[in-house]
Amino acid sequence: MNETPGIRVHLAIALLSAALIALQLALMQLFALVQWHHYAWLVISIALLGFGASGSIFALLRVRMLAIRPILFPVLATLCAASIPLCTWAALDSSAGFDPFLLFTEPARAWQLLLTCLLLFLPFVPGALILVLAFAAWPQRMGALYLSNLAGSGAGGLLALILPWLFAPSAVPS
Repeated sequence: MNETPGIRVHLAIALLSAALIALQLALMQLFALVQWHHYAWLVISIALLGFGASGSIFALLRVRMLAIRPILFPVLATLCAASIPLCTWAALDSSAGFDPFLLFTEPARAWQLLLTCLLLFLPFVPGALILVLAFAAWPQRMGALYLSNLAGSGAGGLLALILPWLFAPSAVPS
């Protein structure tokens, strides 16, 4: 663990951070349009819960995770990349997605809200685990790694704001 992270690690952290913040902002915009706007802010809690869960997992398995870090990085990246479209699609599917009107008239439908939150929570866990693992693997380079994280988050935030203007929802394949 004495080696320093290369440019590929910094680029991966930046791209991952961009994807995670873009996902969060896109989900907020989607919830604001499709559901009541009150549920859009729920996405922040879901993302923070995913980051907190990843920190707890890492705290419990720190030694083992650091030992298999070279294997764990690509596995977690693949899980994160695959879970973003799959979990988002499943959460927003009409049969699994919650209907705010039915939620208040039929309290038994609260499970749909819980299922939606769980599905949207899943992509944030492996993504945040990558960040935690990188920060723990190279504590001497924390500043540079955090810069990559912040730069990626900023770029992802800008992309989430700009891309809907460039690609109308009707032009995006479903």
